[in-house]
Amino acid sequence: APDADRVFAWLIHGLRTLARKEKALVVKLDPRAEAGDSTDFTPLAREHELRPGPDLQAPTTRIIHLFDGGEQLEASWHADARNLMRRAEREGTRVAISREPDEAEIAILHDLLSEVAEHADFRVRTPEFLARLATEFASTGGWYLGIARVGDIPIAAMAFPRVGDRAYYLYGALRRVEQYRHNYGSYAVMAAILKALAADGCR
Repeated sequence: APDADRVFAWLIHGLRTLARKEKALVVKLDPRAEAGDSTDFTPLAREHELRPGPDLQAPTTRIIHLFDGGEQLEASWHADARNLMRRAEREGTRVAISREPDEAEIAILHDLLSEVAEHADFRVRTPEFLARLATEFASTGGWYLGIARVGDIPIAAMAFPRVGDRAYYLYGALRRVEQYRHNYGSYAVMAAILKALAADGCR
């Protein structure tokens, strides 16, 4: 965009101000990058004394178009994803989507993330952090927390904050227990949240 330099400068200024206020040690940015995009982020990063980090999860951002939220959306998935979503339904996997900062639901997300973190070696945010995140986004209708259950047992959770017509897959966890292996909780949650987002006008 013509004003990209100015907008980026204000973004960095705002992040630095907030980081000082929060006494942060580091701020990490993950610029959106799409395959085939020729945008070179290096000059902007150098101008603002940013350093590259080696441990991003992925070199590009996967953007999912939600289409109509129904048949068109499902048609864009791999056949295996469609089959496993339907298998989850047949196996009795049920998904509830929370739009409010519900303390009990956030505790479930935290517990599932903590279980996964024990094996995958990553840091889990505190329940207080997750509650604050949910509260801030929920105030503008931008909080989507999906939890898949078998009976009363939570087996998967995903959190998607939304800004405008875009949502972001921020956190996800699956309980890896043999008993629930064929309930395909992650497929069930992902499908339910994408459809809910599309129904709410997210693109």
